[in-house]
Amino acid sequence: MAKGYIFKGTILFITIIPIYLFVLCIRIFISKKSDKEISFRKELIRFIFTLYILAVAGVTLLPITIYFYGSPPIYDNVMSVNYVPFTDIARELSEMGQHNFSVAFQIKLLIKNVGGNFILLMPMGMLLPLLTSKVHSIKKSFILGFIVSLCIETMQFLENYSGLAFGRIVDIDDLILNSLGAAVGYCIFIFVSIFISKYKNSNNTLQN
Repeated sequence: MAKGYIFKGTILFITIIPIYLFVLCIRIFISKKSDKEISFRKELIRFIFTLYILAVAGVTLLPITIYFYGSPPIYDNVMSVNYVPFTDIARELSEMGQHNFSVAFQIKLLIKNVGGNFILLMPMGMLLPLLTSKVHSIKKSFILGFIVSLCIETMQFLENYSGLAFGRIVDIDDLILNSLGAAVGYCIFIFVSIFISKYKNSNNTLQN
């Protein structure tokens, strides 16, 4: 019988955050020694973004089981891959009320699934423009969201296939919803930036 250790999402925070803070302290020390200014606002945003990335990885890629001895179970993953957009969503809608679950519960589950995938990469579209000028467009945010989502789906497939995890569905719907979420996140960033800019201008006008 195969035995191993289950790595949960919390392991990412326990191991990576202390390393991140240690490196940050070294960077601040070096900056002060060389009389270079360091933006604490940007460092705070970078720290929040790091926490967000760890949370995404923990939710989408963990837990996994690393086997120490014995053969891990190999699962048939052909049925867990959906290549056709929105077929699963259409199927779930058509099957409303046909199972033992209530319609309200099924609708709640569908909204949670669709909404969860939509907002998963939305913070990335909002935070990255604050850290780099290379992602200042809806198109770039969408493409980056697509690439990140594709990496996640690929990793999930490999985890399923290798027996490190099971029960995860590799779905093209996730790819589409994640990418759209990242683009919408950038739109929210632009909207908030315009609002803050107008608010500051109005305050300056009143003070003058």
